[in-house]
Order: sequence, then structure tokens, then C-alpha cells
Amino acid sequence: MSLVKYGILLATLTLALTEAQNECVVPIASKRHLYIQWPLIYKSNGELYPVQLDAEQQTASVYLPVGEEVLLSCGPNYLKNFHRTETLSVKCESDGKLISLSSDAGIENGAKAVSYFACDLRVVEEVLSTVNDCSSQAWTPVAYGYVNPFDHLTHIIGEACYDENEGRTIFAHIKLSDNPYLQRLPKDFLTKFHHPDGRYKSQLFRGLYFDEIYERIRQTLHTKSAPFLHKANFVDDFFISNAQLQAVKKLSWNYFVAHDDLDAWTELKRNILAHRNTSKADLDIYVGSHGTQVLNGPNGEQMKLYLHPESGEYGKFPVPELLWIVVKEEDKSTAFGVYNDANPKSLQGVVSVTSHAPICESKCGEITWLSDASKNSGLICCNVSEFRKVVTEVPAITEKDSPF
Repeated sequence: MSLVKYGILLATLTLALTEAQNECVVPIASKRHLYIQWPLIYKSNGELYPVQLDAEQQTASVYLPVGEEVLLSCGPNYLKNFHRTETLSVKCESDGKLISLSSDAGIENGAKAVSYFACDLRVVEEVLSTVNDCSSQAWTPVAYGYVNPFDHLTHIIGEACYDENEGRTIFAHIKLSDNPYLQRLPKDFLTKFHHPDGRYKSQLFRGLYFDEIYERIRQTLHTKSAPFLHKANFVDDFFISNAQLQAVKKLSWNYFVAHDDLDAWTELKRNILAHRNTSKADLDIYVGSHGTQVLNGPNGEQMKLYLHPESGEYGKFPVPELLWIVVKEEDKSTAFGVYNDANPKSLQGVVSVTSHAPICESKCGEITWLSDASKNSGLICCNVSEFRKVVTEVPAITEKDSPF
């Protein structure tokens, strides 16, 4: 390589590195900044700024070029370093810091690190509300959303129903749409109603010490191994309309424990999202769980799997037997189910019960937008009325026998 070419390459790399360093990077989701409550970041036209996802690093970040002006919003809460300030216009400076553009004399306008502009509380709030078909007195109905700083209304982006005593999410409901909110309500909706009991999430997380669960399985079933478990979200990146709304994943009802990486479950959600993007139809999505996972030991031992087996009559926070989704498009609905079974190859003597109760004669072959991978994955596809006879957690949204 000639010196001239080498010089050009070095200058190009240096320029690219300088530009990268000079961006303002807001790490909406990262393990390093796990406890920072980030604001929503809006363009001047009222759109949420796009997010770059890194699946390998499990991060989601907003990259603002130098000179970019955006609006930060923590509503219904406040920016923690700016007294009772819900929104703030800022600009990205050349050193990767943000500077306030406010003319308010009480707001300091010096350039600060992006973390200085965090919220005092998470930007997605949930409150006790009324949720259709969350009818049992034992169940807790919640609605969740945020305050949009442009129309000054609360955008309710989802609702959920869960059983605090059993430790089970009955169902959650979201919409996949160009306007992905269930309703718009007055600005003070999220502040004038009560929040759900925070002890529920604390107790859930005390049960998520998987090493303790594995040891309990080994002792109960008299085996040297235990199936791999991990926590997952009912409403995850597939069903979150903008990746800035990562706080949805932290809502207490939005967790379940799964065996392995459930390929059929992931492929189903990928198919639903692809169908929505192709058809541009408004889809109502209901998602939940059913039953309790049962493990059998090599000598006939049996164990129902709970995070807290000592709580309640039978236990609390069950590892579900079945995960389900109901997709509603106009007046048509179809129910889908995936069994939360461990991979037999990973069990080494611990066998998950496979004699599941039949639900329906699966109609996956009739659904044109399902991929071949989904149709051959063990996925169950039913009309809602038949599905609800077994999976009673499914709300009575519609019972028309009309797969798409």
C-alpha cells in the first residue's frame, strides 16, 4: 500500500472514529445502565426517535448526531435533576454530551452526560384500572402507558390482568397498529389512580434464583441434572411498538419462566409481526399462560414446578405448562398455543410430562401467513371458542370459528 493510500485510509478511519465518539448515545436498554430510567426521545415532528438494537450485546440505544435537537419526556414523571420538569428540549454537543435549550432561568444549560437527563421514575407507568374480562375478585386489572408531550394525553398502550395470590398473569392485551395505543385518556390518568402493590414484583424476583430451583429439582426428583430455565416477557420486543418503550418489560406481571429457548414461540411471534407489516391490518394481541409445568423423575417422582412452592395452597409463581396468544383481526380471531416443554436432550433423566390434555384439532395448515417452520413446530392453532374450553384464561373477545 502506498503512503498516499495509507494516509487516506488512516484519515478516513480517524474521521469515522471521531464521528462515532462525537455522537450522543442514549443506552435505552443495557446491563451497564440497568437502573437508569431513561426519558422518551422525540423528533420535532412528534415521532419517537428510532432505536438501534444489538441482539448479541442485548442493548438498545438511540444515536443522536452532533447538532441534533430533540425533546426529552418523562411524563407523567419528571427529569430527576430538573425540578418538576416533565419535558426538556436538548441538543447533542460535539463531545457526546447534551445541552439544555430551555430559556427557563432555573434550568442550568451547561453540557452534561446523557445520564444526567434521566427520569426520576420509569417513563411507562401502570395503574389499577378496569380491564374487560378481568372479572374475578382475585385478579388485579392494570392499564399502562405514558404521557405524550405533543397532544398532552395519556397513551394507554396496553392492559393486563393477573392473579397476585397465585402469581400468574391471566392475560395481557396490546395492539399492533399504525396507532399502537388502546385509548387516549386525560393527561393526569396515570397519576390520579393507585399503582399496583410493588411487593408482588419483589416476591417474584426473590424466586428467580435459578441455582436454588435447580437444586430443589435435583433433590425432589433424585437426579443429578435439572432442565435449564430462564425468565422471559409476555410483551417483548416483538410486541413493543417502539424500542424506546423498554420499560414495559419491567412491569411486574410481564414475566414468566420458560424452558430453553422456545423456537416455536419465537417463530409464532415473528410470523404475527410479519403478517401485520404485510397486511397493515390492526391486530389486537392477547397473550398469557395456562397450567403448571410437571416434571417426572427417573423413578416415578413427580414435581409441580413453582418459584415459591411453600407459598399459598399449592405454591406461587407457577412455571406454565402452556403459553398462548390470541390474534384478533376485525371480527376474526385465532388462538395459538405452545407447550413450555424442556428439550428432552437436555434433561438427562428428568422427563417433562408430555401427556398434555388435547385442546383442539389444530388448524395451522389453514392459516396462510404462518411459515412452514411454525406449522411444523408443534404449534397448536384453534378457534377461540374451542380453545377457551380448556384454556379458561383466554378472555371472551370473540368466539367466531374463523381462522385467518
